[in-house]
Amino acid sequence: MDNKITKKRISNFFSYHWITMIVVALVAVLLWDFVYAFFAVDLTPGQQFKYYFDYNVVSDNQRNLYEKVVYRKTFSYDVIEIDYEGVVESLDVLPTRFALHEGDAIFTELSRTEDAMYDKGTCRANELIDRFSIYSMDELLKDAKTYLYSFVKDELQTDGGEQTEVMFDTNSLSSEKIENTFLSRMSRDNRYRTAEQKAEGIVLETERIYNLAREVKKFQYLLELDDTRADDDKLFYTYRKYEQTYLTMENEVLKEDYRKAYEKQSVKRYGLRIDKLENGQERTKDYFGLGLDGYENKGALDIVLLAVNFLSVQPHLQFETISFINCIVELFSDLYSGI
Repeated sequence: MDNKITKKRISNFFSYHWITMIVVALVAVLLWDFVYAFFAVDLTPGQQFKYYFDYNVVSDNQRNLYEKVVYRKTFSYDVIEIDYEGVVESLDVLPTRFALHEGDAIFTELSRTEDAMYDKGTCRANELIDRFSIYSMDELLKDAKTYLYSFVKDELQTDGGEQTEVMFDTNSLSSEKIENTFLSRMSRDNRYRTAEQKAEGIVLETERIYNLAREVKKFQYLLELDDTRADDDKLFYTYRKYEQTYLTMENEVLKEDYRKAYEKQSVKRYGLRIDKLENGQERTKDYFGLGLDGYENKGALDIVLLAVNFLSVQPHLQFETISFINCIVELFSDLYSGI
C-alpha cells in the first residue's frame, strides 16, 4: 500500500477536510475554556489588591513603585493579583470601580481651590471622603484588632471582649481557630481540594495571621507616634466627613440632608501624608508630584494616601491595606526604625 506523503495528497487533504479541521479546532478551544473555567481560581475582591494614582498625582515612577511593593512581599499569599491604575480626570471611573469593589487605596491631593461658600477651600481628598467609603485610620486599626481578636485563645479573651495587647503575641493566637477559619473560607477554592493542599494552606494561613499581627502592631505605633507630634507635623490628614459637600451644596433639599449627615460626624484621621515621610530608602519627590493647573510641581507636598473600606465584602483580606500603608512608610521614612 502506497502511504507516501506527497504535496498532491496534502493538497487534497486540506481541500476536502478543511471544514472538519475547523470544527475540531473550535471543539478544542471550547474544551480548553471549560477546563480553565473549572479549575481556575475565581478571585474575590480581597484577593485582588489595587491602588490608584488620582488624576492630579503625577509620577514617572509608578511602575517602579509597584515593583518595589511586590518585591518586598507586602501582601499575604492570598492576594493573588496586584495592580495599580492612573485615574484620568475626563473619565470618572472611580464610582464604577468602587461599585465593583475594585480598589483598596488611592493617592490623591490636598491642594485647596478657592470657594466662596467654603472658606477653607475645596480639595479632592475631601471630595473622595464625602463621596465614597473611605476608612479613617483609627477605625481601620480598630477593625483589624477586632479581626485578630477572633483568633485569640479562648482562655485569654476577657468577658467584656476587651482587646488587650496580648493579641499581638503569636503565642496567644489559637492554631485551631486559624485552621477552622481557613477551612471554612476556602471550602470552594480549587487550590485546596486534597488533604496535602489543605495542610499547606493552613501553614500559609497561620503565617498570614501572624504577619497581620505584626503589621497591626506597627500601624498602631504609627498612630501613637502621630499623637505626640505638633499640629504642623502630623502624619495624618484630619477632616470631618461631609463638611465640604454640605457647605458647598446649592440645592437646599440636599444641603439639609448633608447637614444632618455632617452633624453626626467628628473630625478623624483619614489619610497618610506622603510629604511627612522622610529619611527612607527612597525619596518621595522621586515618586510623587502634583500636576494641577496653576500649581507648580511641589513634589510630594499635599499628597495623601487614603484607604478604601470594603470590609463587608472582604472581611478576611481588608487589612492587607495596613500592610500597604506600612510598606509606603518603610520605603520613604525611618519611622519604624525604632521598633
